[in-house]
Amino acid sequence: PRRRCSAIRNGNGLRANWQRVRILSTFAPLIKGDAPSYRLSSTVIAQPMQFLGSIFTPLALYTLGAQIAAAKNLRFEWLPQILILILKFLVAPALAWGLCVYLQFPRDVAAVIIVAAATPVGVLVTIFAAEYNTEPEFISTAVVISTALSPLFVTAWIMATRFF
Repeated sequence: PRRRCSAIRNGNGLRANWQRVRILSTFAPLIKGDAPSYRLSSTVIAQPMQFLGSIFTPLALYTLGAQIAAAKNLRFEWLPQILILILKFLVAPALAWGLCVYLQFPRDVAAVIIVAAATPVGVLVTIFAAEYNTEPEFISTAVVISTALSPLFVTAWIMATRFF
């Protein structure tokens, strides 16, 4: 009790409470979303997001190249690599197609989902394999092979979605 009285007497307690009230009154409209003057314009958010989106593909390709260059040697194992390719290029798009048909997606939305499922093994898998040292050469080989074969399979799936 004495500390409280001395804080009020010194003015520190009142000043601290006043600062809390001022901070809360400033940010409360932001939290509630009631203050249009505090809202950020769409360009403040959209422009940085557009910059981040435009750098993604070159950065992914750079990361892939650096990872493959850092791999001591690419290691091809027939059965696991072929299994990865079959799952990635045939099974995943076919499952996506079946799911799109079952859920009755519009044809254009289904085509995007199916073709996205047929894209090559992602760079992110290579990054995780290198970071956690879990077969980085094997994964790098899978990425290289699937990237090399992707024009054939992605084109085939694009054609399949257009004709069927």
